[in-house]
Amino acid sequence: MKNMVKLFGCILLLSMLISACAPAAKPTEDPVIPMQYSVTETDQGKTFTLHAGDSLAIGLDSNPSTGYSWVVKSEDNPVLSQDGEPVFKSGSSQLGAPGITTLTFTTVHTGSQALTLFYQRPFEKDAQPLKTFSINVTVAK
Repeated sequence: MKNMVKLFGCILLLSMLISACAPAAKPTEDPVIPMQYSVTETDQGKTFTLHAGDSLAIGLDSNPSTGYSWVVKSEDNPVLSQDGEPVFKSGSSQLGAPGITTLTFTTVHTGSQALTLFYQRPFEKDAQPLKTFSINVTVAK
């Protein structure tokens, strides 16, 4: 019986020593929280620096009832990808009233690009856009 108690005590002591000598767990890094940046026409020509996972919501004046819509100029190797379709919110309850169209983009690659949007009628491909909006975007690590 004494041998069993000694054996149990040795096992307990050994397990305590092993756990004390085990390397401590590395502290976890704070998770990166993606940010959403809002941009309006007053930000024309500005430069924005984003990080992986961030998104950019661009709200621009528009009136879809006139046939005009905001179209993204396509780029080779874009650093941003458009999320879904543009969303229009009228500034009034009146039919055909102007409002704000919001286009949302998410980062997909590191690098820089000029993000350019044209306000034009899709059925008038060769016509000059009524308005142009452009910002510079840099996506950092």
